[in-house]
Amino acid sequence: MTRLRTYAEIEALPDLSAAERRLLAECPTGEPTALGTERPLLPTDDNRVRAEILRYLILGGCPACRPDEAGVQLVGAYVTGQLDITFGTARGGTLLAYCHFDEPLLALEARLGLLNLSGSKVPGLNAQGARVTGAVFLRDGFAATGEVSLAGGRNRRAVGLQRRAVRQFGGQSADRRGRASDGHCVPFGQLCRDR
Repeated sequence: MTRLRTYAEIEALPDLSAAERRLLAECPTGEPTALGTERPLLPTDDNRVRAEILRYLILGGCPACRPDEAGVQLVGAYVTGQLDITFGTARGGTLLAYCHFDEPLLALEARLGLLNLSGSKVPGLNAQGARVTGAVFLRDGFAATGEVSLAGGRNRRAVGLQRRAVRQFGGQSADRRGRASDGHCVPFGQLCRDR
């Protein structure tokens, strides 16, 4: 994956999609970028966002394109490539709702203000050791086809979890209330289920 550091590097990328241009324009305003109201099944020019652009924005961008203090708020994107913010510190919250990810998300030892993946579909999520000062939301149809690991992480608030979508945490089963069976797989405080 390319590690974008400047807005000039983004401008030099071939074929920026309409969705990427919109996200880059709207992210500094603090308003959510709503590309759709449902999770997309296929990438199009209006919903495709490369993971390296998301990474650049989540980690604070640069003076030429810096996200608002609210952080990245993206809804309805088809994210291509691997989003890897390992050891990174997010600017504000990270809301990636109703998005389709084609590769697992990596956030090992990352620091985030909030992590909201509600309604999104991921091949996996490895956020071992992540520190989230706000809440973690995996609700509203969140689906993971592979392992979801929040082991060793720290969170001041509860993890909002949809129990029907995620049945395993780090290889351990969840009970019917959505809690890890051994209490160690999801150490982010008390798990909450959809109501």
